[in-house]
Amino acid sequence: MRRMKKKTGILLCNVPLIVIHAAIALVCTLVPLVLTLVSVWHSTDAFIASTYGKSLYSAVASIPVSNTSSPEEAALATREWLEQASPGHAFTYYILGAAGNIEESGCNLGTMIPLDSNALKRLPAPGYCTYRNQYRGDVLAIRTVFTNRYDLIVLYSFSNFRSAGEVFGRRLLWIIPINLTLLAVGIWILWRYQIRPARALVVTMKSPSMNNATDRYVHWRNEIGQMCAAYQERYAEYLQSLQEINQLNNARRESEVDVLQNQINAHFIYNTLNNIQWLATANRMEDVIHTAKSLDTLLRGLANNDSDFVRLEEEIAYVDAYLSSQRIRFRDVFDYEFQIDPLLLMSKIPKFIIQPIVENSIYHGFLDAHRKNGHIRIDIRSRGHRILITVEDNGCGIEESRIYHILNNTQKSSGQYMGVAIGNIDKRIRLLCGSEYGLGIESVPDQYTRVEISIPYME
Repeated sequence: MRRMKKKTGILLCNVPLIVIHAAIALVCTLVPLVLTLVSVWHSTDAFIASTYGKSLYSAVASIPVSNTSSPEEAALATREWLEQASPGHAFTYYILGAAGNIEESGCNLGTMIPLDSNALKRLPAPGYCTYRNQYRGDVLAIRTVFTNRYDLIVLYSFSNFRSAGEVFGRRLLWIIPINLTLLAVGIWILWRYQIRPARALVVTMKSPSMNNATDRYVHWRNEIGQMCAAYQERYAEYLQSLQEINQLNNARRESEVDVLQNQINAHFIYNTLNNIQWLATANRMEDVIHTAKSLDTLLRGLANNDSDFVRLEEEIAYVDAYLSSQRIRFRDVFDYEFQIDPLLLMSKIPKFIIQPIVENSIYHGFLDAHRKNGHIRIDIRSRGHRILITVEDNGCGIEESRIYHILNNTQKSSGQYMGVAIGNIDKRIRLLCGSEYGLGIESVPDQYTRVEISIPYME
């Protein structure tokens, strides 16, 4: 039984409210009406017997006949009284003697109804009953005692009374369309003031952008209006909380970007000044001047802190200035080349994301390994809605086991010229552009290292 109730509950949970309410209204109004109509229709005979039998028996029993009346006088009095008591009804009467023989008989309209001997046996005296005559159909028989000498039996055909039952049935049929109309009006009111607002609230919950769908209901004072108003209040609080969270996240992101940018800038300036100091010690004044000009170009770029993004051509200028200054000091250590799609020069990329990578190529790929005749290639292409920046060198390479730690800043580099952690560049790109962008490293020890930067195309 519990399992059956559970299954029924599950089925009802999946039925729309409008269907449930319509079914309830139909069961509660139309079904009883139809059952009443069918019951009355099939119980017409019993209705006639119970209704007309009692009233006509009372009329027949009250016929004023004296004890000395002859059968002829009794028949005349009976006919006059019955015509007054049941006007328009066809009847047949029989006056029986003490021995049960017919003393007098007659009818007022049409032909006489024969007296059925079997019905006479079960007809109480006094009383009434109904029976079926093979020629006249259903008959209502009423019997009363006139005097000690005579009994009166009056027979009525059911055709006299069925018209009244048919009238009642027709009136009942008129009630059905009225009930259907009221049912339709009730279902419409239910749809207008309950189902449709509930659906609007469900749609709004699924699609918060359609919040105005419940605006017309928030001023209602019933439960629907209270639910819509409560939802809009909670949604407004949610938006306010979301805005505050976004502001905090943006402030945190900007703070992290600033910290990472300052780490890159400080290290970059430190290495460049170290180059100038070394060149001055070596009395290479022309190279000092050239390096100082390159530093000036880079410092002007660092001083422009209005945005975290620059045009690609500006970023290339910074990288070229840095490589040029480093090339002056380490002449036989490396050379470099650019391969750039000219259509991308005006696109925007995060500032100073290439220079730290080429710096790591110089110091960790060539200098730390005491290599010469190195080569750095910077390739910039588009792929769909992305810009792919590849920095490749033929240095000492990186063991595969170290790549994960380098990208996550869990392993620091060593040496006199400590390069900026590549993981900081990856983190900065993700903060500025999204988690689907960043760095990837591919390397084979003693052969090459390839760093690929993926960023969105921005104009």
